[in-house]
Amino acid sequence: MYSAYTSFAWTTRIGVGRFRATCVATFCFDTTHGEAAQDPRFGREQGKVMAMVDSTELPEVSWAGMVEWLTGSLVDQPVALIVEIGPNSYVSEDDDAEVVCAQIQVLADGVLMLRRSRVELGHLLLADYSTEKLPLDIWQFDGHFEDCTDGYLFSRDVNLIANTCVAWFRDNWGTRSTSELGCSYRFPDELLPPADGTDVF
Repeated sequence: MYSAYTSFAWTTRIGVGRFRATCVATFCFDTTHGEAAQDPRFGREQGKVMAMVDSTELPEVSWAGMVEWLTGSLVDQPVALIVEIGPNSYVSEDDDAEVVCAQIQVLADGVLMLRRSRVELGHLLLADYSTEKLPLDIWQFDGHFEDCTDGYLFSRDVNLIANTCVAWFRDNWGTRSTSELGCSYRFPDELLPPADGTDVF
């Protein structure tokens, strides 16, 4: 399920479905994944964490605000980060249900990949994140990704990616407001803990 996108925060619904995330005010990612702040892993992502708030206490975010959030949140992120947006009412167990969604993945050299679909998008197991030969700023409708029903786009233009993602919901599918949407994200895994040994599992 996509966690509800309301006000200036992404509320968290743990254990209900696939997606959960929290984002506050300046739209930085909460990378603790709902875990306690004293967790040793908290410090590793300290620069990307904001305090959680009750989204019901804040006004609804406009479409322009959502573009601003996406634009700011996608800058200086690690390669392989995945951000997904879709309806907050969707439950991932509904295998046959149509779900209008979008997925943004960070590639190398500042390139982002936006995928649009009417079915739930999986997480790609890419063999290579290099971008040297990618066609930038040109829509691809070649069916290369089986779960990507409505094309994908490579671009270094963060604002273009953000605006295109928002337009997919607002203009193409008539989503009434951002309050109907939710967001999820996944940071890349690391093979080894930090050298200082603070990342204890």
